[in-house]
Amino acid sequence: MKSDDIPNLRPNGWLVYLRRIIRPWFPISLKGLRRGLDSGLSIARFWRSGTTNFRKCGGTLSVRSEILDGVFSISEKFPQLPVSPADDVIDSGWATTTPAALLKQAGSGTVYPAALASASQAKHEELVMISETARAVLLMTARFSGGDGKAEPLTLTEWNRVAEWLKSKEMTPEQLRTGTVAELLRDRRDKSITAERLKSLLERGLALALSLEKWERSGLWVITRSDPDYPESLKNRLKGHSPVVFFGCGDRSLINAGGLAVVGSRDADAKNISYGALLGARAAENGCSVISGGAKGVDEAAMFGSLLNGGTAVGVLADGLMSACLSKEYREYLIGRKLALISPHDPEAGFHSGNAMRRNKYIYCLSDAAVVVHSRREKGGTLKGALENLRKRWTRLWVRHADGQATGNTYLAAQGASWLPERVGEIDFSDLFSERDARNTETLSASGLKARPDGGQVLI
Repeated sequence: MKSDDIPNLRPNGWLVYLRRIIRPWFPISLKGLRRGLDSGLSIARFWRSGTTNFRKCGGTLSVRSEILDGVFSISEKFPQLPVSPADDVIDSGWATTTPAALLKQAGSGTVYPAALASASQAKHEELVMISETARAVLLMTARFSGGDGKAEPLTLTEWNRVAEWLKSKEMTPEQLRTGTVAELLRDRRDKSITAERLKSLLERGLALALSLEKWERSGLWVITRSDPDYPESLKNRLKGHSPVVFFGCGDRSLINAGGLAVVGSRDADAKNISYGALLGARAAENGCSVISGGAKGVDEAAMFGSLLNGGTAVGVLADGLMSACLSKEYREYLIGRKLALISPHDPEAGFHSGNAMRRNKYIYCLSDAAVVVHSRREKGGTLKGALENLRKRWTRLWVRHADGQATGNTYLAAQGASWLPERVGEIDFSDLFSERDARNTETLSASGLKARPDGGQVLI
């Protein structure tokens, strides 16, 4: 077998993936595969011997039967030659991706993983089809569990500076992986984003591979700002403040479908929670997706109000995405493509009040209209998020009629939000998504807000 007989080889820095390994173009046995690769490619090789060891030229690669982090090791320096890790059946690609990274670290040439068959072609292809641009972006901006090096990932502000510089040079992020970082950045001066820092981040290929494996096994997908199906509404409304990366599970097309944002305080009473659930059910009846934060109380009630009545929902979570994707309460709707759960934060991150505050803007910017069922005047992220939406005029805001004058909803109405009917059945959904009327515009000006030419708003 000659090198040009191998189809669909596509380099991505340190690894070359075989895109369609399910086809039986390989020799029918590992022994034949070894002979074919050895004679046709003149490469060093290692292969499975029994059930506990891999062998390679110049050293021994030991592996326990469990597929766990840290079970692979290479005992000595590897010759700078191409190498092909070969397996009989491949599932996620972990058993070839991890040795490939270690081989490169040990000094090998290009790595060509190979297998006779795929136990799960669809899963494998979903993993490897993450674009090269997305891989580079993840390496520079994401945190990976289990420790991922000494360099601190780029913040949103820092990434925007790098992105602007790349654009000015007509370069793409993945080009930083294929060239010498110091040489590429020789005319760029930035004290916080040094060539050494970027080089260290871009060398986290093994940590990325292990994280992709873990995310995939939990049913997660990754979308970056460079991907074509990243929500346009976020990029249009938030510009450079839109998250670089979203992690998610479920039907990713829902995050571009718009809908009605429904939010409320976590400590809302039973009456407000019931209102949220009924509002979600009415949204489903009117073919409108519900977008919320997935928090206990009004958010969760509105989402399930839609889902239980055949509708769809998008949950923008501040924490615990991986746990939510594996939970029984969401499983039916995730599998049925009725629900999408997303988060810009590490899928395994715990609760952080700052993250909860920041995600509010994403809820509003993904929606076509928004409803605040309940908010507290004295404190709480619900009120602050709604006020930010009013200032920046991302989407029209409605509030449920409040009983007292000191509630957050009363204050929001004074700042320009529109009142909803007390009875959910009286809500006209066509009116929910209509443009702001003259009264709202006058109220906004009286409250100390004015529109910018680009449609956003600033405090006077």
